Amino acid sequence: MLRMLEHSYCLKHYARKEIIEELLYNAQGREIAVRFNESFGKRPDTIKYPDDVITLVKAGATSFHCSQELWKNPLQLGSASDKKALEDLRVGWDLIIDIDCKIWELSKLVAYFIIKALRKHRIVNVSCKFSGNKGFHIAVPFEAFIISERVNNQEIRSLFPEGTKKILSYLSHYIDSRENDFELTRLILSRYSNQELAKLLDVEHERLFRRICEGCGKEKRVTVSRKEEITCPACSERNTIGDESFVECKKCRFKIRSTAFKKEEHCISCNNTVFIEKLNTPYIIGLDTIMISPRHLFRMAYSLHETSGLCSLPINPDNILAFEKVQATPENITYAIRFLNNDNIVNGQAKSLLISAYDYSRREVDSKEVVKQERHYELPAKAVSEKFFPPCIRHILNGMPDGRKRSLFILINFLSSLNWDMNDIRKSLIEWNKKNNEQLRENYIESQINYALYNKKKILPPNCKNLMYYVDIGVCKPDNLCSKISNPVNYAIRKQKPSNI
Repeated sequence: MLRMLEHSYCLKHYARKEIIEELLYNAQGREIAVRFNESFGKRPDTIKYPDDVITLVKAGATSFHCSQELWKNPLQLGSASDKKALEDLRVGWDLIIDIDCKIWELSKLVAYFIIKALRKHRIVNVSCKFSGNKGFHIAVPFEAFIISERVNNQEIRSLFPEGTKKILSYLSHYIDSRENDFELTRLILSRYSNQELAKLLDVEHERLFRRICEGCGKEKRVTVSRKEEITCPACSERNTIGDESFVECKKCRFKIRSTAFKKEEHCISCNNTVFIEKLNTPYIIGLDTIMISPRHLFRMAYSLHETSGLCSLPINPDNILAFEKVQATPENITYAIRFLNNDNIVNGQAKSLLISAYDYSRREVDSKEVVKQERHYELPAKAVSEKFFPPCIRHILNGMPDGRKRSLFILINFLSSLNWDMNDIRKSLIEWNKKNNEQLRENYIESQINYALYNKKKILPPNCKNLMYYVDIGVCKPDNLCSKISNPVNYAIRKQKPSNI
């Protein structure tokens, strides 16, 4: 349909007053790049006035693209030679989620679930537009992320691109998670067979699925030998055998051959041995992470697409499943919806999404931290009293506004390392959860307790120097003893000694 992008056609399209207004609205504070059919114009560039648009189209412009980052002065980007210079110029960023799946119906389905997830995280100002070809752009304005506190000890404006990548990673997981009953996978498999998907997506069948734990929904697992008891045929002594072909009887030294050894997969998180097959949704749904990089551009609303000839049309996010490409034919478009409209927006409405994304990222780090900390630890002779707890733990037990999942991880490992009975830990956590601004789900707390029960080795809570925990969640309030210890458990044990009572 390249014939639609002839010069006269482009001029007719972009000369419309409403289109010029929308282009200028989204161009404020952004770097602009202009495409001339097969190539882009100079960068950086801006458009500020109606005549700027008309002049560029008369010169052969076919489409307009803009940055998701917001800048003090976009024209100074040309002289920004390093990361610090870019950060000094950046005043903010919008969350732009680019969905581009090879199967059109799947693009719509994924966009629907992303929008549903954003709504669940209490975000009102969600924008959506057809990309102009095979997918959608879903957006949340920067103002929705503006909160008074820092995140990861950074200003909100500095969370690009790392913070936005964490959000995308979290959403990729969330929309098809155990928490949501793998609804996306179930819907896709109700419409397409495994063979159809593999053929349409042009991927090997084996790459379409992931094996995840039925208990907790996580993928990380370890293969271990299953130990069995076997009787020595020579002396009837019982011997333990794993995946060895032979074992020497511990009594008579007779070599016993095993014909029934097995290996089992155990979930690292909950020790479950049952795994299910789930679609590898992050791989097939087409969430473009390239978009989340410094100075990357996306097609502006109402801009034409050189390949399809269609318009990148803003649409009602709640009606996305009913959208058809014919609606984006230039002569059919309407101007009822503004993309990235930040009029009357309430700052901070995306706080829940931001915190959930960082908590999810840290849980991935936690699993590595747990492996590092699985070392021998000698329990105290009896449970250590709460009056000996360090300031950080006492602050957590008073209730948390944020960082509840990290706090739960700290509390379970702290209390179990001080020889608290698991029933007492459960009671304490239930009482603690009631004090939180937003309570954790009871089944989540229970699953974490069950994981601790499965582990025979006691795992210490994170060390004090681990900034992602105590400092980052705002509970590190050191006293004189804190400077002499490296872990909250050490504090409690030293504090209870007679010399410290």
